[in-house]
Amino acid sequence: THFTFAHFTDALGDGGFGTFMLNSAIVTLITVVASGLLALLGAVAMARFRFRMRTTIMVLILVVQMLPAEALVIPLFLQMKDLKMLNSLLGLAIVYTAFSLPFAIWNLRGFVAAVPVEVEEAAYVDGAS
Repeated sequence: THFTFAHFTDALGDGGFGTFMLNSAIVTLITVVASGLLALLGAVAMARFRFRMRTTIMVLILVVQMLPAEALVIPLFLQMKDLKMLNSLLGLAIVYTAFSLPFAIWNLRGFVAAVPVEVEEAAYVDGAS
């Protein structure tokens, strides 16, 4: 036997590796942007606003993190099937976003709560809305 790169060229060329990488990049971009935006909005709501059931919602966010992913697979599959989003990149990005939101909200809430309220008040005085 001799050393060859033939298998690498097959995988990178004819194997569809470029398409798979592009799909992964698209799903990752959608997931990161959606998770970041939604988690920031949720974290600000949990850290800054006082409303009824706020503590209950935070406990529910923590409980959702404790659920095993295997317990959610069948309900998610059925929901994606009903929405006709099976085998779509958007459906995959939505599922990834849903799985990452509780962790992101929980972590960002602590960060947002650490920002002094005076900073927000100073921004309002300077014209921020």
